[in-house]
Amino acid sequence: MNVGTALVTFREVANTPHRCIDVVVDGIVAGHIYGHDGTYRYFEGPSNEIIWSYSDLDLERLKHRVSTTLLTDVEA
Repeated sequence: MNVGTALVTFREVANTPHRCIDVVVDGIVAGHIYGHDGTYRYFEGPSNEIIWSYSDLDLERLKHRVSTTLLTDVEA
């Protein structure tokens, strides 16, 4: 997703026990999405694996919410 000058991308991480997706803003890891047992959780911060910010059963809906939140933070 690209709004203004910020670019949010999602990069699948290989070889993890559960599905893991890096959330990258302008080339810098801003957080991770972990999927397990049909639920996806967003963990804000490059090394946060403890406290999740958002959760959703639908990965695409969670990606949209994360993108919107990050772009709002970047633009502010």
